[in-house]
Amino acid sequence: MVGVFLRGKPALVLRDPEYIKQVLIKDFTTFADRLGTVFEKAEPMSMHLFRLDAVRWRPLRTRLSPIFTSGKLKDMFHLLLNCSDHFEKYLDQIVSKDGIVECRDLTSKFTTDVIGSCAFGLEINALKEENNQFQKMGRKIFRSTSKTVIRILLREVPWLYKHFGYLLDDHDVTKFMTDVTRDTIQYRKQNNISRHDFIDTLIDLKDNPDKLGVNSKNITFSIFAFSYRSRR
Repeated sequence: MVGVFLRGKPALVLRDPEYIKQVLIKDFTTFADRLGTVFEKAEPMSMHLFRLDAVRWRPLRTRLSPIFTSGKLKDMFHLLLNCSDHFEKYLDQIVSKDGIVECRDLTSKFTTDVIGSCAFGLEINALKEENNQFQKMGRKIFRSTSKTVIRILLREVPWLYKHFGYLLDDHDVTKFMTDVTRDTIQYRKQNNISRHDFIDTLIDLKDNPDKLGVNSKNITFSIFAFSYRSRR
């Protein structure tokens, strides 16, 4: 074990695999809280599965876990194959023109298409559309700007960030996420579509509100957290 300070507080870094296994599995209920802080007002996008406290994390995980059963993942496999076919055709077009392949950009577009299809039931077409909105938002989340640096530094003073951090939030990204989710839910309800995916979980949560603190925003931002973390 190694002792360190995080934001002025003492912490331990475990290096022994057995200790790590004990903390993450056997004694997980004692160590369930996440390191990151959730700032609901200053940073709404922090309200996802990777950042929530144990009280809200547990019911949210319970809601989302059924989506990742082996049976559900097998049902999604044909969607992955369909995206792979589009990816292969797109590569053929580039090769036929002796074009330069930017691998990172290409794979992030492919991942965006896969997540869009599997999580939202949408054809994102990130490969075909150069100015795709999903791609734009993904780049905006991970780009490094002066505002990003200030935000990171301000997080080191949680009480200050809690009150003023919203001034540094990418409000257009948050709005984009909520708008896409809202429109998809509305379309499915109007057309009586069910795919047993993230969106269906959201619809169920709206129709049957959770008493344990899980709300539609938690699941919405968890969807996008899965999406953009995987494409990074």
